[in-house]
Amino acid sequence: IKANDSSADFSDMKGRIMAGVDTITSYRELMTTGGRVDAANALNANEGPVLVIRSVIIVDGDNSVLEPGESAEVEIVLENVWANATSVSATLASTAATISIDTASANYPNISEPDDSTSTTSHYQSPTTNFRVTLSNQATGHQRIPFSLEISASYGGMGYSVTRYFELETGTLERNTPVNAVINQDAQDDIHYYRVEVPENTGRLRVKTASDSDIDLFVRYDEKPTTILYTDTAQLQLFETENLSSYSYTESGDETVTIESPTAGYYWVAVINSNN
Repeated sequence: IKANDSSADFSDMKGRIMAGVDTITSYRELMTTGGRVDAANALNANEGPVLVIRSVIIVDGDNSVLEPGESAEVEIVLENVWANATSVSATLASTAATISIDTASANYPNISEPDDSTSTTSHYQSPTTNFRVTLSNQATGHQRIPFSLEISASYGGMGYSVTRYFELETGTLERNTPVNAVINQDAQDDIHYYRVEVPENTGRLRVKTASDSDIDLFVRYDEKPTTILYTDTAQLQLFETENLSSYSYTESGDETVTIESPTAGYYWVAVINSNN
């Protein structure tokens, strides 16, 4: 790209790459732009906004988890990777039978292009009013619920539209019931979170993984494990001492965490892709 346009800055190069992706349907919930790099498309991309989902936050006034029978707001933060976007709006949808979309549409402030010379975050924006969804009380077990977000905007008098995809995890792991998943190594999908409910007077909690790739396992009582990437044993020991936490961190994908006499309540499980 730089050889083709010597004036291209970081935002131009990133914008072209992300605008020119070759979309792969099976990966669309797992990657920011839903596809793989296409060099020819990147060179031929016309300048314009590239709007992607930066984060999805459940706002329920409780534990930030959408649970069966619960209605909650959903704050979807959009990031603009390339040129200025005005008149930004979005519509949320889901094909899941257990989800009702109560507030499907939202408007966003104008989302500016990134400024490579400053640390400003004006190219990230939350909606002026959050979306709202309800999860049926018939939902059981652990689920990854698919959503689509149809985004529209304007740029220089021209229209822009794109559909982005994401998943929300809900429910709890069920005893002795395996959950199978594919974890990619990218910012959109390199960690999968799960919850498990531990009743009173439980003698032992054991969580196990099995994989041909290098994945790691972290378990923490009542909260998501927040500090995941460690460089030395001291950091791992610090993780283990905070708030009833434990981990299994080998070079294989067969990890086991065992907690004797666990405290009753919810434990968070993080499965991290350390390989590819």
